[in-house]
Amino acid sequence: MLFRSAIIGSAALIVLSTAQTQSADGDKEVAAIEDTVNEIQMEATQCWAYFEFVKHCAENDKRTDLVNLADSSIQSAKKIAFLYGTTHRMTPDAMTSRFKMALEEQKELIASSCVNLASLYVRYGKRCKEVIEHPDAVYKNNICAKANESDDCQTLRALDQSSRH
Repeated sequence: MLFRSAIIGSAALIVLSTAQTQSADGDKEVAAIEDTVNEIQMEATQCWAYFEFVKHCAENDKRTDLVNLADSSIQSAKKIAFLYGTTHRMTPDAMTSRFKMALEEQKELIASSCVNLASLYVRYGKRCKEVIEHPDAVYKNNICAKANESDDCQTLRALDQSSRH
């Protein structure tokens, strides 16, 4: 499923890049897709950092069940972040640097204390669950929110349908 999102995103970039020479709207469409890929990469990176804190705090409380769940979520978020980052032509160093910045920002939000983890949960919990469980839907919702015409969303849905066969 994660790879389907990247394939859809890459295919959409190719289709819209070709359309770029045929229409003045091509630049806007390509920019919308590139922005969406960049935004999802950043969201996945923030989720990666969030789940690292969840894991750390669960380890402190000796909650093995939560540690295992958080670790699985970390792996999913990291995979999505690197998949979308690669699609966006980011270097591994740039992706890792974004992760370090997200960690620092979140560390400040909780004042380096697990007692304040609720601050992260409120900001990231629900959205991170969506990002790691349904990256395809997040991609489609983000790109369709940027689309000015319903045709753009229909094209993406057609690409998604063809990728399933």
